[in-house]
Amino acid sequence: MRTIRHYIDMRAEQQPDKVFMIAPEPELSLTYAQLREDSIELGKQLLKRGLNKGDKISYMLSNGYQTTKIFLGAMYSGFVIAPLNLLAQPSQLEYVLDHSDTKLVFFTEDQRERLEKASGALSREIELMEIDNDSPWIFPKDGDLAALRLPEVEEEDDALLLYTSGTTGLPKGAILSHKNMVSGGLYTAMAHDLKPEDRALCSLPLYHINGEVVTAVSPLVSGGSVVMPRKFSTSDFWELISKYRCTWFSVVPTIISYLTNATEIEGKGFHLEQLRFGRSASAPLPPALQKAFEEKFKIDIVETMGLTE
Repeated sequence: MRTIRHYIDMRAEQQPDKVFMIAPEPELSLTYAQLREDSIELGKQLLKRGLNKGDKISYMLSNGYQTTKIFLGAMYSGFVIAPLNLLAQPSQLEYVLDHSDTKLVFFTEDQRERLEKASGALSREIELMEIDNDSPWIFPKDGDLAALRLPEVEEEDDALLLYTSGTTGLPKGAILSHKNMVSGGLYTAMAHDLKPEDRALCSLPLYHINGEVVTAVSPLVSGGSVVMPRKFSTSDFWELISKYRCTWFSVVPTIISYLTNATEIEGKGFHLEQLRFGRSASAPLPPALQKAFEEKFKIDIVETMGLTE
């Protein structure tokens, strides 16, 4: 069964105590058993608020502990996750909020002004819920949830609604099913021979198909783990890989350029011997830049291509 729920349930059964995700800033980790438990709780809390299977749920959040749980937990529970691009222009944000028919948006305080302005311009109400991305929980513990039952989830059910950046016009929404999401993760895992021992560093946002499928879903389907900092930073990229013993990472050519030109690993005492490869996507990687990176850091870069659709 190629659904997000199937893989979370399977991993929670097979390796309940294995860490799936690490959020470095709040120093929080999430096991597969916790991921399943928290996904069920999220789904029941949404049902309690009157939402139904297939309803769109959004977030306007940087990467982090709760972002990852909302991303996977909404799909697990039968809802469609519709992330909002933090770099969207005001008109694009307003359009996506309206066009997506999203019912609820999780956000952090730094996004309040933009989100309230965009949602306030719409002719319908959207529930806005401010959260702490670094908190272990979103909702208070509620004993009222026992009677609620999550809906069944099938392979062909919608899982993700993702919008293009809108550089050539209005953003275009692409719907991906559970089968699409799982297949994308499986293809990545097979292409890179990912094993449960592998650990990814997520450097791309969870409102981008690369960050979502490659570095969030691929570790799930392969039984591995992912380190989820709030955002990419040249100052802590190699330190995170060293500290958490990451075995691979996925980036874009711009990040490869930043790393090549602005970071050093010689004499830093980093533990990088476990690092197997880096992955570049989303734009062509200039051969000269790839060569410069590989010669400087002695790490192979695999160039890949993919589409939001």
